[in-house]
Amino acid sequence: MPKKDALSALDLRRLLLSAESPRDKLILALAGILGLRTCEISRLSQNHIVRDNEKVPVGIKIIGKGRKQADQAMLIPRELRHLLPSSPGPLVISHRKQSLGSRLSPRSIQWIIAQHLARAGLASTRITPHSLRHTAARIALDQGADLERIRVFLRHKDPATTLAYLQLLADHLPPSTEAIVAQAVLPLPPDPRHAAYIPLRR
Repeated sequence: MPKKDALSALDLRRLLLSAESPRDKLILALAGILGLRTCEISRLSQNHIVRDNEKVPVGIKIIGKGRKQADQAMLIPRELRHLLPSSPGPLVISHRKQSLGSRLSPRSIQWIIAQHLARAGLASTRITPHSLRHTAARIALDQGADLERIRVFLRHKDPATTLAYLQLLADHLPPSTEAIVAQAVLPLPPDPRHAAYIPLRR
């Protein structure tokens, strides 16, 4: 299982709506909807945005973690396109007087996310800035994505990393073929964790 918890889709929506700054809203969306790491967000610049013939942003180039992983591209959902700045240079910049216009560091991005989580009443020891990455994966699982799609989505080089989400996935899929055969031969009693399970009195 992931070491940190994830937000629900409703909590993520509430978090996004609570951010007044377009820059902060973009940071929260890149982390919570596209599942980007803070280091990946920090490295993004205007020249990483892929635009169509009408100059509409349709994709974004992600620089690999630690600069060792291969660069990858992601589609930009229409719902996020209006958040992207048009000015050249870094996508997320500092608003502080002493560093105005400079690229935000991963640590600064973590601080911004943490501040918004706290203001929205969502922060805890189990909910941290990195939880937004888990949130993107959890929502994808809720919408029917399988582990391979999650691996590609989160840009995991090692499939074993994605297996941390296996327990979450197991709760969202119909029985596997293996389970169907096994249950036909060796039927098990209902799972007491299931909401509809009512133990029989003896």
